[in-house]
Formats: sequence, C-alpha cells, structure tokens
Amino acid sequence: MLTKHEEIEKFILNGVIKGNYKPDEKVPSENQLAESFSVSRMTARKALDTLVTKGYLYKIKGKGTYVKDRENRDIIYLDEMIGFTKRVRRTGKVPRTDVKAFELIKPSEDIAARLGITTKDDVYYIERIRNIDNEPVILEVTYMPAYISPDLTIDHVQKSKYDYLRAKGHRIEEMVKEYIPVIPEIKVRNCLSLDKNMTVFKIELISILEDRSIFEYTKLYYNQTKYRFLQITKNTGKTF
Repeated sequence: MLTKHEEIEKFILNGVIKGNYKPDEKVPSENQLAESFSVSRMTARKALDTLVTKGYLYKIKGKGTYVKDRENRDIIYLDEMIGFTKRVRRTGKVPRTDVKAFELIKPSEDIAARLGITTKDDVYYIERIRNIDNEPVILEVTYMPAYISPDLTIDHVQKSKYDYLRAKGHRIEEMVKEYIPVIPEIKVRNCLSLDKNMTVFKIELISILEDRSIFEYTKLYYNQTKYRFLQITKNTGKTF
C-alpha cells in the first residue's frame, strides 16, 4: 500500500509520462496537491521534492515546480577528451567562463597526494563557473602544480588551460575520471542556481602528461538539468 506522498508522486509521474504535463510546464502547487489528496502541505512538498531529486521536476524559487525536459540537454560523452569551450561551440551555443578564484596555495595532504607532490610545493587553486548562453552549468574546482605551469595567469584560465598546456609543448596522455552523483553543498547550489533538493553529477579527474607527471586534479559539478551523459563502448572483437 502506497503512502500519501507516494500516491502524489505516482499521480504526477503518470501525468508526466502520459504527456499531461509537458516539459517546462508547471505542475500543481503544494497547496493544490494538499487539497486534492487531503494531506498536509509538508506531505505534498515531500512528494514534489522527491521527484525533483529523481530528476523529473525542477523548482524555480518563488514561482513553482516544473517538468524537467529530460531530452533537450547537451550531451557529454564520457570517453571524450575535449574542452568545455570546443564542446559548446560545436553545438552552436555561446560559452563563457567566469573565474571566481585564482590563488597560489600550499596543498593539503590529500591534494598533494593526488598531484604526486608534497605539501611544501605550490599549487594553483582555481574556481571557474562555466556558462552556456549566459546560464551557469558547471562549477569547476582545479588544483594544478605550479612547477608545471610556472607562468600561468588568470588570463590563461579565463580562456583555456589546455590551450596553455599545448602552447608549452605538453600533451595530456590520459585522464582518470570518477563519476559521483552528489547532493551539492550550499556553495555549489548557489553557483549553479540549483534547488536545495537537486542532485548534481560530479566528476573528479586527474590529467596525466606524456612524462607521467600530473597536470591537474579537478572536481566538476554539472547541472543535470542541462546535460545528458553518454558512454559509447565499441566492440574490439575481444569481448561480447
């Protein structure tokens, strides 16, 4: 037997699946649901929040709850090594990078270990918000060993750190990535203008150069309302 908030979830989800509620269309409010199902506003809110967390709805502060368009999102191919700017431009959209932090710091033990350096070495700490058509879609937090990029400037990271790397004659040999769905901290939510119940797709990556030195350790927080994540696995003839 379903609980009251599960009944509400099922009602709204069926409406989404059947097309009664179209993408970006407003669904019934907490008050309307509470009245229709004879429940408290708290129960109605719980149902809506659950569907937001599951990725079916999204909230706009002060306006209401809407159906998320689960198809009209930019695609990120998980096996692809390509920068944000190039990925966005090939879709015909306009990328913009806002640098929120650019500092030379001493790393913690954890960051030093990830970069293969000591806590006495200098690293660049960089925060960037990546925008598509003026909408914030990614928060990027990067740690880079200073000895690899001794003359790095804020202008370089405003444009492309990978262009800077190539100009220095380096090449990324491989990237090691970990994919983690997380409930974001307040800072991440504010940067990406997210509702408090919305999860984000987090990627932690380490870029390794051809000489096996580590160029960066980066944490990327993606607004899932703007992206779909796909991986294409090719048959090499040795499997399947």
